Amino acid sequence: MANTDISVSKEIGEALGWARRAFAYQETKIVTDYPWAKTVELKSATSRAFLKVATPPAGCKSLALISEYLSPNVPPLMTSDQERGLFLYADHRGEPVGRKLDAATKLSIITTYAAVQRKAVGHHDLIASLPQIQLDRIYDEFLQFLTPGGDDTPKLDGTVGAAHFLGRGSAQKYFDIFSAAEPLFRKFLARGAGLQPAINHCNLRPSNIARRKDGAIVIFDWDDALAGPPGLSLHSLFSGCCRPFAALAGISGAPKAERRESDRELLHAYVDQLCGDGAFDAKVVIPALPAIICAGVLNYLLAFGSYPVPDSSSRETIGKNMRRRFSDLMDVAQLLARDDRDAARNLADAFRSTGRESRAGQVLETSQSQSDAKPTKKAHSPSRSFEEAIEYSYQPGVFPALDISDEEQAAGSISPANRKLGFALFERHGTLMVRNAIPREIIARCHSEFMANYDSNLRDTKNADTLRGGDERCMVTTKFSGTFADPMVFASPFVLPILKKVLGKQAILGSMTSVLSLPGSADQQMHKDNSALFVEAPELVVPSFSVAMIVPLVALNQVNGATRVVKGSHRRTSDEAKTMPHQDPEVELGSCLLMDCRLSHQEMANNSDQPSPILNLVYQRPWYRDYQSFQKQVPLIMDDDGLDRVPDELKHLVDWV
Repeated sequence: MANTDISVSKEIGEALGWARRAFAYQETKIVTDYPWAKTVELKSATSRAFLKVATPPAGCKSLALISEYLSPNVPPLMTSDQERGLFLYADHRGEPVGRKLDAATKLSIITTYAAVQRKAVGHHDLIASLPQIQLDRIYDEFLQFLTPGGDDTPKLDGTVGAAHFLGRGSAQKYFDIFSAAEPLFRKFLARGAGLQPAINHCNLRPSNIARRKDGAIVIFDWDDALAGPPGLSLHSLFSGCCRPFAALAGISGAPKAERRESDRELLHAYVDQLCGDGAFDAKVVIPALPAIICAGVLNYLLAFGSYPVPDSSSRETIGKNMRRRFSDLMDVAQLLARDDRDAARNLADAFRSTGRESRAGQVLETSQSQSDAKPTKKAHSPSRSFEEAIEYSYQPGVFPALDISDEEQAAGSISPANRKLGFALFERHGTLMVRNAIPREIIARCHSEFMANYDSNLRDTKNADTLRGGDERCMVTTKFSGTFADPMVFASPFVLPILKKVLGKQAILGSMTSVLSLPGSADQQMHKDNSALFVEAPELVVPSFSVAMIVPLVALNQVNGATRVVKGSHRRTSDEAKTMPHQDPEVELGSCLLMDCRLSHQEMANNSDQPSPILNLVYQRPWYRDYQSFQKQVPLIMDDDGLDRVPDELKHLVDWV
């Protein structure tokens, strides 16, 4: 141990002497100290620089090109000695983003990273100079890494296997598991082949990211950069590859899928930025991305093989890190085995033989349930699924939701069973999410028309003809015209039947407005849109008389601003609602959120850099008028042409105008 410390001290001393030739510093401070690299902050009277000492001096040979081509999101390289592993970077002028990233910071990081990758694709000399990753060989290398071998000492080439960090017994167990899962992973990883190569950071951790005062993100430490399909590094932002897989595949019951909707939004933001100028095709990238991220995890684990460490404490720390990623890969294997009974049995046997009885049971149970569901999909028992859905909706953290099936989409109408279930869920909770209620292309047109027609509100929420809803937020009466007058918007065949069950057949469209949250808008206070009909008798149970259908024109999530609700609070006072748990449902484009007007709710902050508009259609019993919300503006704007466009069978919704 003493000799190691002396050699490290000597190494840094020599590196500091080398750095002084290019930068006259007065102060030094070690900011990172890993077996494979150390970083020293150098300060002069007026500026600072960062000295990177790579051990061994292998790393990427293209850092000068990366620094030149990818500025300003990569710090400038002042000088380097590639053979000795010494790199001196100018001050990136940023501060660490911290280990715990909020939604807005994570969005900025992932879109900045995508923009950097897109920019690099245009520099063919840079891509050609990078080490290439081979997806068709990576699983062979992974199994070789897990093979225990004779002992855990470094090989002749200086590399080590997993046993160096885990011990031979533990490495053998992982080898048995991932050998059993080999057919599943090979088929899965093949999805990531065929994309043109991009630059990949391969260590995109928060500790390698800073934010400048102007909000710009800077990414440093590109020593492990590779050329390969985009997405290899994203696992660091999602604690592995299972969450991205669950998010993009829409697997609600997957391990670690509790953040599915917010993860999906981030991944789509990444793809949108990556494909912005046509360098990549989103239709190709999105299906391949889960496999590419998985390959990134395999590459991350393999990288430890190049850095043997002498002390047991460091080995144990790295071993814990590796075990977390192995667990993540096992979660993915379980998902891949859902539709393959033979593979599921083999995987379950491997889990059982390595002492993972719980995983073995989960694999067999999930595979069996998936298999049983296929032949009986159209013949399931409506009464049983109805009772299960109702019971499930009462669980803490669960938001009542209804999925419109492909069959209903093709038929253009909601099934009687779903109509019954939707009504029951709404009646009990005063709120309901209906997924796939409106075609996404219609939502996209609504968004474009809103942004074009309400430009003044995008610049200032304090117009005289709008109702302010807090800081940087207002309600605008939206004209019943253009795409907003499309029956799929104001009379969705998947939602209107539920509303008529709730409000009666004579229900009308009482108002059409848009609530606009500008960037930086703060959280609203928890509130109810309308008072109880009889405030002197709050205990009186009154059926719904006014229901809002919230249609997001920008997905509602932690970044753009979700709508926080307290389910069941439509039958509780505001004070009682404060003691009840809340939910923050994330509503995708094409889905909508129904809320009783007496439901306690609040719009959350818009943490993005774009306006976040939602369309708010309020349906009500024909005798009800909302005297609280429309003292400054009219509830519905419609001219004769707009009325003429409404089909005869729907005119009863709006002919009161």
